[in-house]
Amino acid sequence: MLLPTMWLIPLNFTVFMVFIYVYCGFRKQPRIRDMIRKGGVTLEALSQPCCIFYIWILLVCLTSDWVYSLESVLGFFDPAISVLQSQRVEAPRPPQGLCDVMRDRVCRKKFCEGGNCYEEEVGNCRNQYPDSCETLGVPAAMRWLVVLSPPCVVLAMLISLYHTKRHMMYGRPWSETEMDFLHDYSIQICALAPVYGLFSLLSVVHMVEILEGRTDSMLWKSNPACDKLLQMNGRDNISAECWESFIDRGERWYNLNFLVADLYEARVLYCFASLCMEYIELQRRKRGVFSHSCPKCRSKCPSCEGENTVVTHLLLQPLKKMTLLGVTCFVWTNFFRSLLMLGCEALRENFPDYWDATQTGLTKLGDIDGVVEGFVLCVSSIAIWNLITFESHLHDALSGFSPFLKFLSAKIIVSLAFLQEIALICIGRLVHSAQWLQPQHMLAYASLMSVEILLVAVLQYYAWRPQALESIAEFRHQKSLLLGCPVDGEVTFCIARDGQKLQLAVAETVKDTPDGQKVFWESASVTLLANDAA
Repeated sequence: MLLPTMWLIPLNFTVFMVFIYVYCGFRKQPRIRDMIRKGGVTLEALSQPCCIFYIWILLVCLTSDWVYSLESVLGFFDPAISVLQSQRVEAPRPPQGLCDVMRDRVCRKKFCEGGNCYEEEVGNCRNQYPDSCETLGVPAAMRWLVVLSPPCVVLAMLISLYHTKRHMMYGRPWSETEMDFLHDYSIQICALAPVYGLFSLLSVVHMVEILEGRTDSMLWKSNPACDKLLQMNGRDNISAECWESFIDRGERWYNLNFLVADLYEARVLYCFASLCMEYIELQRRKRGVFSHSCPKCRSKCPSCEGENTVVTHLLLQPLKKMTLLGVTCFVWTNFFRSLLMLGCEALRENFPDYWDATQTGLTKLGDIDGVVEGFVLCVSSIAIWNLITFESHLHDALSGFSPFLKFLSAKIIVSLAFLQEIALICIGRLVHSAQWLQPQHMLAYASLMSVEILLVAVLQYYAWRPQALESIAEFRHQKSLLLGCPVDGEVTFCIARDGQKLQLAVAETVKDTPDGQKVFWESASVTLLANDAA
């Protein structure tokens, strides 16, 4: 599912995820499912949504720009970003026109506000950079981050791919049954590292292209008029307007990459919340204060034909709905925000005249970006606080699910982004250097995220272990069977007196011990059966 214009990958990804969502619903139809099964094991495996997802990731990696070429050996022989001193001396000088435009942008950003500029201060700022190309330098420490970004992202993708494969073994065609809800959502959560890593790496690419002035990249070629001017006059005779457009486009695409990555992270938080709700529902049917008089009913019991008035049901249902409501609003807010920003970018690139009219209308409405940012911040804070409150108050009931480690693996990217943004701002204020300006700040942020994503993939590998989830899934399957029908691995006792019946079901599991295999009782449920006297 690739759009003709691969230059705007965030837009392609958003459309692709909508396609996957529709495809999953379409694939669940019995007729379609049977057709896929008749096609053989290979077709059934490749038709899995997660397989389609990773194939798309591979195609994006093969058709996109990278930080450095393969011939440079992980960037060590790329003069522009090499960490080797011998290679760094031979680094080519960026185009003078790009250097002048960047110096002017830096100075105007410092001393211009609300459309008014202090020209004297702007002139003094320009004098601070007699060599305007100093504003495009990459500090030596940052070169290490840039060089390490691609291998870290690739390793994170490989770990997540292997982790996904292990989850897939518990569903068709490797198993007799379809993949359980728990494994399905876990696979979506494990895909956070590849998604965030890919878009962080693309942001690194955009900033490196700007700092090097690469005119052979998609970032440059997306403007055909300037590309034609390049072919006619050479890169040293390109107009300032083209370089200005080149920098603007790179910074916009940089922001769009992280915008869509945050959208997928919102989806991951929703998956985590849904899994917590499902685990609590299982505990409600299992034991203790969450015990349930009927292991199969939710709102109405088909056996007793009456409303379920169990206290835990009445209290937990609104609690679960309120928790999921906050996370759902967070997902949809990010989704519509992404559509708005991506739509504006597509309109700007393909229909400039319509974009001018749209921009005029949006300007009359006020600071739309600020309003949307504030709304997203509010909704995300409520969603995350709801999850923290839910987990802290039901910590004992969720102990078997290890919610803290799982929540950390889903939420740690937001925390890392927030903390490192503050750290980079402090570094920028302490280090007064021509090589630490806004472009370098953005490059450092994207590079750090690309390196840190490897740690996120490792954390998710240990947090979402397939075997632990499968034991929960098996218990879930047992409790979904019809009432009163004994199943394998379950001992059932019936007590009757004067026409009244009570059923006690004990779930068994077989475990290997040093003394051989032994049978252990995991849990028990008590069910009041129909009263014959009634």
